[in-house]
Amino acid sequence: MPHCILEMIQFDNHIPARIIVGNQVIPEKYARMHKHREIELIYMLEGRAVFEGMGQLRTLESDELILFNSEEPHRVMSDEIHRRSHHIVLHLSYEYAEEYDKNMESIYFELNPHAAKKLKPLLLELVRLTYNRHHDPYADMEKKAVVIKIYHELLVSCRVEKNVRLYHGSNDNLGKIKTVIEYLDEHYQEDITRDDMATLVGLSPAYFSHHFKTVTEMTFVRFLSCLRMEHALSDLVSMDISVTDAALRNGFANVRAFSASCKRVFGLTPMQLKKNRRRSILP
Repeated sequence: MPHCILEMIQFDNHIPARIIVGNQVIPEKYARMHKHREIELIYMLEGRAVFEGMGQLRTLESDELILFNSEEPHRVMSDEIHRRSHHIVLHLSYEYAEEYDKNMESIYFELNPHAAKKLKPLLLELVRLTYNRHHDPYADMEKKAVVIKIYHELLVSCRVEKNVRLYHGSNDNLGKIKTVIEYLDEHYQEDITRDDMATLVGLSPAYFSHHFKTVTEMTFVRFLSCLRMEHALSDLVSMDISVTDAALRNGFANVRAFSASCKRVFGLTPMQLKKNRRRSILP
């Protein structure tokens, strides 16, 4: 499995959360897979970013929310990392939530339209208070009150028991799909077919395809293509190689398949993505 960085979060004074409001470049470090004890909410006010988490890709557009649970590995996986976006990131203390719900270890949070409708105005209020902090010496009191409302909304409207299962299907099938994902992480450069992976875990090809999509919300072919694409883009940026070489060394049958994957996910060619990512890491 790819190395996952453990991020240590420091909270704002007197507030059980870290609030980041930005009209700025999304930091390059978040392109690496990372996790933290805290629950994370991101509200994209303007802009666009693609995130990877739980084996899925999610494009976050303007006026959309995304939530990552405690210790859930995730990363920004996008050419948009170099561009300016207007967003708010909120890290919420797991321990603070645990003071009110002693069963935190047995639950996770899942956003739904009803909760998102309530959370968005609260996050916008945090944005307003952050921008007005120099004019109001007591703004942190209001911030804390808003943050506590967000905790309350998550616990009331987004709380899901883990025995309800994040994924559909049996635990046995979930374990088999995890085995496949681990195998792909190590062997993505090789010639791999759906039937190979079905045989690996002892399922019929049709049954395997159904359960793989249930768990990852992506077809097997698309999941493998996205995995290869990210490795190929990383090589293209960090090494002095051609687009064709980057494609072939990371499992693509040809450069057309690599280009098609980039266009489908990001709307840009590999060379455009290379220029964008290199720009994001230059001083």
